Amino acid sequence: MEMEIPIHLGRPSAGGGVPRWLSLLLTVVGLAALYYVGLHNYLLFHSLAEIFSIVIAGAIFIIAWNSREHLADSYLYLLGIAYLFIGFLDLMHTLSYKGMQIFTDYDFYANQLWIATRFLESLTLLAAFFLVRRRITFRPYVLEAGYAVVTGLILLSIFQWRLFPICFIEGVGQTPFKIWSEFVICAILGLATWLAYRHRQLFSPQVFGYLMVSLVCTILSELSFTFYVSNYGFSNMVGHYFKIASFYMVYRAIVLTGIRSPYQLIFKELKAKEAELERQAAIDELTDLFNRRAALALLGKQLGATQREHTPLTICYLDLDGLKQVNDTFGHAEGDIMLKIFAGQLVREMRAGDYACRMGGDEFLLILPHCPEGEAARLIERIEERLALVNSGLSKSCALVFSYGIAQWDEGDTMDQLLELADTRMYAQKAEKKETAAEGASPDTAAASLSS
Repeated sequence: MEMEIPIHLGRPSAGGGVPRWLSLLLTVVGLAALYYVGLHNYLLFHSLAEIFSIVIAGAIFIIAWNSREHLADSYLYLLGIAYLFIGFLDLMHTLSYKGMQIFTDYDFYANQLWIATRFLESLTLLAAFFLVRRRITFRPYVLEAGYAVVTGLILLSIFQWRLFPICFIEGVGQTPFKIWSEFVICAILGLATWLAYRHRQLFSPQVFGYLMVSLVCTILSELSFTFYVSNYGFSNMVGHYFKIASFYMVYRAIVLTGIRSPYQLIFKELKAKEAELERQAAIDELTDLFNRRAALALLGKQLGATQREHTPLTICYLDLDGLKQVNDTFGHAEGDIMLKIFAGQLVREMRAGDYACRMGGDEFLLILPHCPEGEAARLIERIEERLALVNSGLSKSCALVFSYGIAQWDEGDTMDQLLELADTRMYAQKAEKKETAAEGASPDTAAASLSS
């Protein structure tokens, strides 16, 4: 039996974007131009690379901040707030880079800011993927205040108190603290990557792919920065290329997807909840079959398909015999059990593509697309045979029996006419069974009905 419920939610348009080949060409040209700039003016290359990441960080914050009320999970909100401060620290790193002639009183600001910012970024990513199933419950500005305090302490420890360890000495190279810090950052990012992979089912495949590539590029960027001996060296350039790739992947995952395809990212869980609500609205809570509302919608849809394709469509109206006596004798809980058992046997005998529905009380409807009336009759026979096996194992002195009416759609029939025909035939059979029981059975055996 097919239990699919059509969900009609807004989908982003597939058109209107830049052709893939043109996007790839522009990317290659841009990277080549950046490399050319780096060969002739490394300070300009560094500034452009850092400005790119700063702009992306700001865009992530804007997306997360303006969608915070709709986010069921905390990872995007946490990343958005964090990247605002990460972007600011990257700006300070850019302004303090050797050769910028802005902060000239101390030679170590830029590398210290880099390490401090990367620690903040890696720990944020780790926390974000740890919290991906959870929701931040404290007041909106507490997180912002926390990051502001941490950022302030970083700046004070570097610019005012000068407590932050020195990371790079011109003519000597990187200090052991700087190198080991890069390895620790890589380990934190590796753990964040593992957490992201564990929670991959919570992301769309596209978003998950972007996030994984971003994390890998971030790790490669940090590894590249363990080798350089000059702030203007080739290893430093490679590290910034990986950083550009990392932030671009974050852009693809969060900014581009968040703007063009919000259901893939911001409203992913909202969409899932809406789908679940639609499912609940279409399913009978007791039997887990389609309810009356869904049954009529499905029947109307199948009638339309039958008229277009000129294929057979048959319905079966079923009514459990004697459910009232079961409720009166054994209680309503026992009657509910019988309804569940009966529903389960219907589902087991039906084909894929058929629909079983509970119309209310003890009445059921089978919708059988591409099924002539004769095949539907054989289905009813199989259901009766299965119920006979079930009845043989029952402990109470009653049995699961039902009356039914079969109706095949004919050209010109409306849905109401088809339902009325099946219902009429079902009640005719029920009346015939009662008449036979009254004429030929004793009072003791005529009271048989349903069981648990």
